[in-house]
Amino acid sequence: MKLGLRRKRKGTYRKIRCPSNRLKDGSVPEKVIQKQILDWLKETGLLYWRQNSGVVFAGGRRILLGEEGLPDIVCIIPPSGRLLGLEVKSAKGKLRPAQKVLAERIRATGGFYRVVRTLQQAMDAVAETVGEEVWKSLSSTAPVPRW
Repeated sequence: MKLGLRRKRKGTYRKIRCPSNRLKDGSVPEKVIQKQILDWLKETGLLYWRQNSGVVFAGGRRILLGEEGLPDIVCIIPPSGRLLGLEVKSAKGKLRPAQKVLAERIRATGGFYRVVRTLQQAMDAVAETVGEEVWKSLSSTAPVPRW
């Protein structure tokens, strides 16, 4: 991380840490990988979304965002409509027990679940899941706008 300066009060400054695209050990953080994958998915025209999960407290109310263990990115695979869950992890990231349970539930119901650590792994997972015929048609057509 880089150090920067931020104005605290009139005439005084404090040091802040500016986020970079690398962790201390040199690996790429999950949020950077996730953004790369989402930017790429936007170009493919697939139906997808970023899935937050967990609990948020807003205005004194508890709001459940989704079942614990949901994958970070969810895609619907044409033409079958089957679900592909992409769980983005950094180089050293591990699945939590709730994520392992949900991965098995998705697979048991006919969906696909992949742990990806790079953009290339995500591209390979999507290509493998949709099949060669559909993949060629997706990559040769213009992106479908997301409303």
